[in-house]
Amino acid sequence: MRVSAGGTTLLVTVSAVLDPLRSSGAALLPGTHAAGVVLRVRNQGPGVYDSAATSDISLLSAAGAAGPQYVPQGSCQTPLRDPLNAISAGETRSVCVGFALTSAQKPTAVRFSPNGRTALAKTWRVR
Repeated sequence: MRVSAGGTTLLVTVSAVLDPLRSSGAALLPGTHAAGVVLRVRNQGPGVYDSAATSDISLLSAAGAAGPQYVPQGSCQTPLRDPLNAISAGETRSVCVGFALTSAQKPTAVRFSPNGRTALAKTWRVR
């Protein structure tokens, strides 16, 4: 889906919602589990996109938005450098962000808010 992001345009594709996110090593509170959102972000230009995954990517449920979760290992490991930091025109990045959900929560949608601006957000339903 095309997303207007200020001085540039992004092509954002949600590849998968991993629920539950297994072998993440995440330090979770009792009654919660980890989930992950995998996306591909291509900067179609003309500008540079510079933001943060935890402000731009949300995992929603009937109970509201899930909180971002630090993931120390596995397929959705939290990187040292934010994957949405300084994406040049023509560049594509793969992104996986971890979230903590209560055991009763099931993901219903993924929201991408460019530069954290919900007014420009695009939403994908989770099946």
